[in-house]
Amino acid sequence: LVESPLDPALYTTVRDECRALAGELAARPRVLCHRDYHARNLLVRPGLPVRDALVAIDYQDARLGPMTYDVVSLLEDPYAALPADLAKQLRQRFADGLRAAGLWPGDEALRAEYDLMTVQRSLKAVGTYTHQAAVRGKRDYVPYIAPAVSAARGALDRIGRFPALRRAIDEIERHK
Repeated sequence: LVESPLDPALYTTVRDECRALAGELAARPRVLCHRDYHARNLLVRPGLPVRDALVAIDYQDARLGPMTYDVVSLLEDPYAALPADLAKQLRQRFADGLRAAGLWPGDEALRAEYDLMTVQRSLKAVGTYTHQAAVRGKRDYVPYIAPAVSAARGALDRIGRFPALRRAIDEIERHK
């Protein structure tokens, strides 16, 4: 875990970029989201047909949010890294579902929102994991910090914006 805070100037710029990122996502159309949709909140009920066997739990955080919120939470889940080809297939299936429902925003808009949401969700996870470890002493979250940081970094690289966030991630990675 990083023990020293960011340089004050970098911290200020990171906060500004986080606000800009959050503002972009807040401007997206909203749908009902589970908001904690990851592998640990999905159960398989044995003995049922495949289409009925999967059950989601832990709905208390359900709220309106961007349409990519839950799909990013699941496909970029630090708890259960998916093979790249499977993640790609599932992203395509999500896109096909949007088209079928008449909600297709276009290739570029979906790609942009997915990457913005990946940064937001991944950095939120990093904050949760580091808080759990540093403040609450729950060190079992520590192994998931690196995959979440990596997902955020990859999305930031694809976006090509938010240089202060990229610098902050570089500092986190240097202090590992």
